[in-house]
Amino acid sequence: MLEIACIVEIGERPANDDRAAINDTVVTQGSQYIESEETCLAVVCDGVGGEAYGFKAAEIVAGYFSRVYGEKLNVIKI
Repeated sequence: MLEIACIVEIGERPANDDRAAINDTVVTQGSQYIESEETCLAVVCDGVGGEAYGFKAAEIVAGYFSRVYGEKLNVIKI
């Protein structure tokens, strides 16, 4: 069994530019935990705080991978 957890927190800056994805869920703030018997996707996207649209880049990438997982395309089974 796979156990995956993540925590996304706001750091020293006023906004959080980071994103994570676990399976088909994008995490923008807070925590997420899953258990899986078959497959798992874990993605960490550093939004490069302070850069213009860094949050958007992280959001697009995390969202893309979670959609791919949700559609079960190109998922490697363990």
